[in-house]
Amino acid sequence: MTGMDDKEKLTEYGYAPEIFKQFIGDIFGEGYQISVDYGEAGKGKILFSGDLNGIASYAAQINEDSAALRLEFVYDLWKREFDCKDSELMSEIDEWLDDYLDEYPDNSDYETFQSTDTMIECVITLWFEPLFSNAQVKLMPNVEKINTKIKKILKKHEK
Repeated sequence: MTGMDDKEKLTEYGYAPEIFKQFIGDIFGEGYQISVDYGEAGKGKILFSGDLNGIASYAAQINEDSAALRLEFVYDLWKREFDCKDSELMSEIDEWLDDYLDEYPDNSDYETFQSTDTMIECVITLWFEPLFSNAQVKLMPNVEKINTKIKKILKKHEK
């Protein structure tokens, strides 16, 4: 934007929301309710975070040489009884995630933990090339698939 006067900058920046919306659609897919609750840009990186269709929260970081997406799923265990220990539920979720993430770059990882007696959290970090260029498909269907599978595991063990 160097060399532009204020009117030219205002005109150019006026397109920023539309460009960012298109960028989010390119990453996650169209037709989803995706919020951007926070964002910042610094030298060589952009950070933004929000909610993905009420399924998971996310934080994305775009660097000059990579991009990362951190997904956080939370499952309420309040007033639910299971036919196994919570640690066994988490192990089964971990096993499935381990297999599922084989399709993602090697440095992608996950952690499943019980944050309280009434919640299981699953945090997944996926690493990509710049601007998510090597993402296999739009990412929202994958978020839905992860959520559906974890819910099935929980339901399967519910008394």
